Amino acid sequence: GQQRDYYNLLVDGFQAGHLYMQVPPHPDLLALPAAQRPGSAPFLLDASLYAGHYYLYFGVVPAVTLYWPFAVFTGHDLPEGWAALVFASVAFGFAVWWWWDLRRIFITHGGIFWDVGCILALGLCTVLPSTLRRPMFYEVAILAGWAFGLIGLWALTRAGLFARRAYLYLLLAGVAIGLAIGSRPNLAPAGLLTLLAGCIMVVVKRTPPEARWGQRFLLSLGWAGC
Repeated sequence: GQQRDYYNLLVDGFQAGHLYMQVPPHPDLLALPAAQRPGSAPFLLDASLYAGHYYLYFGVVPAVTLYWPFAVFTGHDLPEGWAALVFASVAFGFAVWWWWDLRRIFITHGGIFWDVGCILALGLCTVLPSTLRRPMFYEVAILAGWAFGLIGLWALTRAGLFARRAYLYLLLAGVAIGLAIGSRPNLAPAGLLTLLAGCIMVVVKRTPPEARWGQRFLLSLGWAGC
């Protein structure tokens, strides 16, 4: 059915042909300048009121990658709890996949109990339990950034450790980390540093001593989308 959370209101705005949320501000907020507005007037918490419209200043990526496609294909709005669960599941799945790639290469000894313990730690000793306790648009943005960030980390690890399709993995990593930053802009420093480290790892791992490291490094940066 119809949902009134911020991301669904933003998707309603997209479908109406504009970038602001499809919700009118209270008339008392627009009748006076910002410095003279009454504190008792109803307003949306943590939304930006600009030029008579409400804008969502959290990352737009969750709306574009999940909410909008869901609305197009089903004709319904996606509840925040389900959106959070989708991104949390993707994050957990790629965290386990990333750990399993490292385990196969670097940890050749270990029993089933050790494996199960590590997988449980990836799910229970992270932000997953707290963000899923009461998911709102804050948590949806956090989990989307975490999910795409882990996809990027997994792809960078594969680009550096596996011989085949290294540059395609770099391309995937660049796209995924870009989507992570688009979900939570404060992930930009860590995301860009991780991408740079991944490119260096690919160059060091795959460049023979006689080759030109500079050209390989620029090529890696190009594939990663820098």
